[in-house]
Amino acid sequence: MHDSPERNGYDPATRPAGVRMNWSLRDAKTHFPKVVRLARSDGPQMVTVRGEPAAVVLSVADYDALLSGRRTFVDDLLAGPNWDAVDARPKTPSRSPAV
Repeated sequence: MHDSPERNGYDPATRPAGVRMNWSLRDAKTHFPKVVRLARSDGPQMVTVRGEPAAVVLSVADYDALLSGRRTFVDDLLAGPNWDAVDARPKTPSRSPAV
């Protein structure tokens, strides 16, 4: 059902923290409802392609926890310098006035 390290050459000691089980892509497709159920009850499920980690199936709760506290692009823009306080104009004229 799920990949074993001997079957796919993937060392579970190197899998990301919190991932509970490895699935080959073929097995994950065949047993997708079970993969989702296990992701919801037991934690993230790793999907491998040719023995290499390719994807992780997460529950919505795990996904939300992953994103919580993460800054967005808008947050980064709003946290930039206060351009109203910056006076970029030179204090002296750039050229002599014409006479």
